[in-house]
Amino acid sequence: MVIRSVKYKDITAYEVETLKWSALFSAEYGGKMLSLVYKQTGRQILEETIGEVYKKPFYDGVYIDAECSAFDDMFPTIDRMICEQYPWVGTVCPDHGEVYALPWQSETDGDSLHLWVYSPRFCYRLDKWVRDEKGAIKVDYCASNLGPFPFDFIYAAHCMLKAENGARLELPFVEGSLCTTTFNTNAPELGEYGNKVTWPTQDGFDLTYTYPKSRDLTFKVYFDQRISDGMCSYHYPDGLRLDVSFSNDTLPYFALWTNLGNFKNMYNIAIEPCSGSFDRPDLARKHGQYSVLEGNGKYSWFIAFDMQEDKVIGYAPK
Repeated sequence: MVIRSVKYKDITAYEVETLKWSALFSAEYGGKMLSLVYKQTGRQILEETIGEVYKKPFYDGVYIDAECSAFDDMFPTIDRMICEQYPWVGTVCPDHGEVYALPWQSETDGDSLHLWVYSPRFCYRLDKWVRDEKGAIKVDYCASNLGPFPFDFIYAAHCMLKAENGARLELPFVEGSLCTTTFNTNAPELGEYGNKVTWPTQDGFDLTYTYPKSRDLTFKVYFDQRISDGMCSYHYPDGLRLDVSFSNDTLPYFALWTNLGNFKNMYNIAIEPCSGSFDRPDLARKHGQYSVLEGNGKYSWFIAFDMQEDKVIGYAPK
């Protein structure tokens, strides 16, 4: 693995290059994975924004006013909230969390890129290590509680895959599994907030299929049950398959955000393995799908990307 300093738009980035992959990370802006390219075909895996200027985030700002692309780490929340836990009662937890907008510290050792950040309002440190794992790009994470008080949190991978018309998403949920809609624009089959949806199809709408961008819709659903296997796959129409694996013991919940042109004219399938559901730690606890960083404790997880030849070529919506 080779790690070097490069330019991405108008900012500096780390390029992590392996035999199969070229990945870019920004230490200055959230430790973000800016780009992920499969070298054999030159395919960009992540949805990028158009333009040569990187839209810089700022702390406690509005996430969608910044770059809003590729793969951000959402921690310790997604939605902005007022903390109700002692000793942070009344403390604001910013929109889409703290860490995506903070500068991270960084170091390289030849075999990995190590990035880490401290919270300015709460009592944690978040570390991530980028490595080559048998051909896959693997990111290991560890959240550390630096104090004695337990801290409810959510980690969610805000991973915006670049959508391709005719591609299909494969998840390890059985047919008929229930999901809950959390937002929806122009997909009437999925209803409003709180509506129950069946996987993989709801009233003739196939949630696994990537419809054309002209469908002009966006929706997000959370699966009601824990995920059985830490794996999801995106089957491309040309015979390649992106496999995304993760630690389903510590990221046991899963959300799917599909955006076909409706939001910012972008075209993405966002997979969100997460430690807790419903975008806020307090709501996650109410639903019994929450995670806790125990006093002086640690919480670890990983996410990895790999590409394989696919045995299934060509797919039509059910």
